[in-house]
Amino acid sequence: MRGDRRMKGKLEIEVITPLFIGNGNAYSSSEYVFDQGFFNVVNFDKLIESELKRGRLNFLGKFLDDLVNGNTNLKTLCKENNIDYKKYIKYTVSSASAGVRNEVLQFIKTGGKVYIPGSSIKGALRSTLTKYVANYNSELKVFKDSIEKAFEKVKTNDSKKLKSFLSSTLDDIADRKIFGTTNNSPFRFISVSDSDLQEPDILKITEIKILNICNGIPRWFAGIGRNTDDPANARPIFCESIKEKSQFTCSLTVEENLPDYAISEARIKNCEIVVGFVARIKDEIKKYIANELSFFRACGNSVKDVAYFYTDLLNKAENLAENEFLLQVGFGTGMLSKTIIQYLDDDKKSKVAKISMHKYYGDMYPKTRRIVFENKYPKYVPGWIKCRLLPD
Repeated sequence: MRGDRRMKGKLEIEVITPLFIGNGNAYSSSEYVFDQGFFNVVNFDKLIESELKRGRLNFLGKFLDDLVNGNTNLKTLCKENNIDYKKYIKYTVSSASAGVRNEVLQFIKTGGKVYIPGSSIKGALRSTLTKYVANYNSELKVFKDSIEKAFEKVKTNDSKKLKSFLSSTLDDIADRKIFGTTNNSPFRFISVSDSDLQEPDILKITEIKILNICNGIPRWFAGIGRNTDDPANARPIFCESIKEKSQFTCSLTVEENLPDYAISEARIKNCEIVVGFVARIKDEIKKYIANELSFFRACGNSVKDVAYFYTDLLNKAENLAENEFLLQVGFGTGMLSKTIIQYLDDDKKSKVAKISMHKYYGDMYPKTRRIVFENKYPKYVPGWIKCRLLPD
């Protein structure tokens, strides 16, 4: 019988590249002022209340008309109406983009403070450990069988509704066969708390664009059905992101050793995956980084700085302390970080593409990546963090 042992520790997190986890909302151009490299979130209610007290009905009428018509620029409107917007600022953050426009996706907060949800960390842990387990041929076969069954369905029924359902649940059956349901999954023995809370000045506005490989040529997404060779003409995504080198702390608990009877009674599958999980994460992440490095090297000079970034990241991954590991978390991490596609052959990849309603261009699939731009140039990919696990 194994002895009971609970590992309770502290997880120190250092942000390597801008990290974005959204709350589902976005700031419209009527809710912020971008001025001299700073993004200022304005207390809209306070501004309106103040102007009402001043009897500025003409201002409010024009403001609301513009708001309804969707062409409000708060900075311009304040200037035209002799209003000092600085009196109504909620918070200010810097911007890594030369210019911010349109909507800006909001980072998740509680009570106005920024944090990293424990669910996001655990989700990245689970995805990476699943890839580690799937890399063994016997387990990878389970995923391959699931892909084949889904592909047979779309061969006889080509409806978008079916494809959408199958693509969103493609991993579910295989995942349950390997790890069981929630009640008998080994991941129930890993718990991660939300991080500590920090002021919003730890954020910055990040500009993200989508790299799209078209017939082997790197291009940039400019809109539905449109790609461009010039990244300046690509469609930007603006979001509040945690700055590089920012540090957070959360709690992590792992039930590393369970009695045999507890495992058998609960029918826990692949329970050993949680034992020494840090080493498994490190091993899997190095393979993922090396794969991404090959991808960006193949893209040529258009994203050479991203390739340099991955070269440095691989070096970092190979020189971590025993209790340290890397993860990619949040928005922009892409299909490869969350699925076992990296370990599929071209035949299976092409079938996943068919199920997912993607175009297939060979071994580069998936062919899109979200790239962080700074000073108008592609620099790196979002969401990389360094974790250090310490005893409590």
